[in-house]
Amino acid sequence: MKQSPELAQIQANMMPGALSAHGFIGEDSRNLIDIIQSDLEALQQLGITQEALADKMQEITDIGAKGLGRPESMDEHFEIAVEDYKGEIPCPFKDKAKANKRQTHVRRLDTGATIRWTDLNIHMIREHGFFEGYGSPYRLAPAELVKFLGMV
Repeated sequence: MKQSPELAQIQANMMPGALSAHGFIGEDSRNLIDIIQSDLEALQQLGITQEALADKMQEITDIGAKGLGRPESMDEHFEIAVEDYKGEIPCPFKDKAKANKRQTHVRRLDTGATIRWTDLNIHMIREHGFFEGYGSPYRLAPAELVKFLGMV
């Protein structure tokens, strides 16, 4: 799919150093529109919407935040710890949204598998269908995330 000049500029701002030290694209050579389209197609194949996935992530983050850095449990399935780094980070999509600088660390109690995300990840998934590019430190592969969260 052809990428608009606006998305090309947004993608340029997603490179390391512009808004974050590591950036949001990683080693992905695809255009931003193609990254988003591919990830949304993966979600569609699973029958999950980006909003439902972001809602689940937010629910988990909210439970973990109650622990003030100490792990909290959820439904005997997850152990959650939220680290707050104070401050905000702007959304690279220039929608004037800002997200708290927090990381949510989640461990499945049945398998021991772990995953992490930021408040900005939740926003970008919900509002833009963006899971970050391959090789990005905060890339969340849609199918793996949905499976991890037990949504399929």
